[in-house]
Amino acid sequence: VTIREIVDIGRDPAHWKDVQERFGIDQHNKIHLFSGEKRSAISLDDLADFRFPSPMEPAGRGSIVRERVPEAILAGLRRVSIGCPETILFSQGSGELSLEEPWGGFSMRQLERDLKDRGYQVGTVDLPTMGEVPEECSLLVVVGGGIGAFSGLGETATWAVDSYLKEGGSLLLLLPGQTSSGLESTLAEHGIVADEGRVAVLGPVPGGATMETTALIARRVSDTHPITRGISARNFKARLRDFRPLIVSEGATTILASDPECWIERDFAIRRDADESQEIVPLVAVSGGEGESRIAVFGSWNVALDRFHSGDLRRLTLGTIDWLATEDSLLAGTGRSMNRDRILLSAPVRRAFFWTSIGVIPFCSLLAGVFTMWWRRRTG
Repeated sequence: VTIREIVDIGRDPAHWKDVQERFGIDQHNKIHLFSGEKRSAISLDDLADFRFPSPMEPAGRGSIVRERVPEAILAGLRRVSIGCPETILFSQGSGELSLEEPWGGFSMRQLERDLKDRGYQVGTVDLPTMGEVPEECSLLVVVGGGIGAFSGLGETATWAVDSYLKEGGSLLLLLPGQTSSGLESTLAEHGIVADEGRVAVLGPVPGGATMETTALIARRVSDTHPITRGISARNFKARLRDFRPLIVSEGATTILASDPECWIERDFAIRRDADESQEIVPLVAVSGGEGESRIAVFGSWNVALDRFHSGDLRRLTLGTIDWLATEDSLLAGTGRSMNRDRILLSAPVRRAFFWTSIGVIPFCSLLAGVFTMWWRRRTG
């Protein structure tokens, strides 16, 4: 391994421009790796999780919550040193969101950029028109949502997917909200069924109250599957929204599940009814292994969108894609927790705490005592 360039863009913009032209780089704040024609990039989110000062502590400093630098760099080196670049194709032709043209504020540009940074070749395939999945495809991605209403894969597209899987291909299916994906029988053969409804939970709202919502945080990850084996459930928090529940049977594995406080909401009114019991609900499931076709199913298609593609959910999505697309992949775990810096309060906040402790609290205590004595004498 040779370090070719370390560029400080702010101090030496001319050098950065020269590096851009020589290596074809258009993004900064990343570690770029090259090996022949193969390339990969490691972002800050891959290296660590950061905590930034809140409005309550504007004088505070940012800190590293979890660090995984060695794992991220080693995974990047493996990607540029093993085999040929893998090809990932996104299905088109059934109402799926396009990679090239975002629609209605929905975009998958961040996911596409992450895949290219990891050395993958990314493209699309119109399954209804072509009737087959190209041989060079290492992973087929079906995003069940996008332009207008996702209509589900038709007979031609379904036949193409089934033929591709029988030849040892891999499939990532991001389920549509309520409609059929067209691949129900294919999933059932691999031990996965997309159930009706959405997963709901009682979530906090401003003011200390709670309300029913389909926005939840999932922490339960499998400690046996290669995708999540290195992930500590104590540190893992995937922020999800509008996820459909899965039914996982023999031959498949749940790699992400909800907390026990969740339930399956089967009507459009987000309100827990008497017959809706709280339970642990599978949210992401996989099937297959080494030397055979592999399938992964996420309970919602919005995990591919830019506004959800972040944090631990981003890492889980990319880790799942790595497992599906490559026989030999090294997935970084959650990393090591770091000691957090002490909280540094600004001067106005410190003064507020000071006067509250020596003035407001004693005065309220005195006032409560006087009122208690007066009330006892009056009622006595």
